[in-house]
Amino acid sequence: MENSEKVRYRNGKNWENVNRVRFYGFGAYEIPRLAPIREVPVSKWIGFNEALSFPKEKRKETGVHFWLDDYQFQRVWTHPSRYLTLLSQYGAVCQPEFSLYEDFPRAIRIYNAYRNGWLGCFWQDHGLTVIPSIVFSLRDQDEFCWDSYPVDSVVAISSVGNMRSREDRAWFLRGFSEMETRLMPRKILFYGEIPEEIRDAVEPIECFASSMRRRMKGG
Repeated sequence: MENSEKVRYRNGKNWENVNRVRFYGFGAYEIPRLAPIREVPVSKWIGFNEALSFPKEKRKETGVHFWLDDYQFQRVWTHPSRYLTLLSQYGAVCQPEFSLYEDFPRAIRIYNAYRNGWLGCFWQDHGLTVIPSIVFSLRDQDEFCWDSYPVDSVVAISSVGNMRSREDRAWFLRGFSEMETRLMPRKILFYGEIPEEIRDAVEPIECFASSMRRRMKGG
């Protein structure tokens, strides 16, 4: 096969998005790292599963998060360019959070950490405001899970699924402390149940649906 034909063949396939762009990577697994974010331009958030149906006139004042089951946003990895127009209509997006569960094979955790970093950088490259969304797997001391996160940035973190037991809670707090030490974030946006030990260190964020329910109840 001629070289030009090889290039056309390769560019016509989805080689885990390496054919689209290859970002400079950090650590042993060359995981792309986001640029730091200094300010948060939105105060309300919706899940990616609501982004398509959300009113267009409210999108610029709203952010999109990915604190969802992985299958609900697998498509942004499979077809990243297809969702750029939709996501660019919002004031900010959180970096996706493909899962790093400690009972996943390590190869899967590395792959998911890479995808989280690649998509965040891809969106930043196209002008989106991307908040680093911190997800970690400390029980196996995976160093690579930190490689996509910048120092001295606004960051976001969620406790959803991490408060199911006393042990889970303890590990989450340990990871939170590790994040503060490694990343020295200038602001920590927090979604979900906030442990009392870190309440003063975070800024709670509210999803749009939650705020609407509160208003309807007169709160």
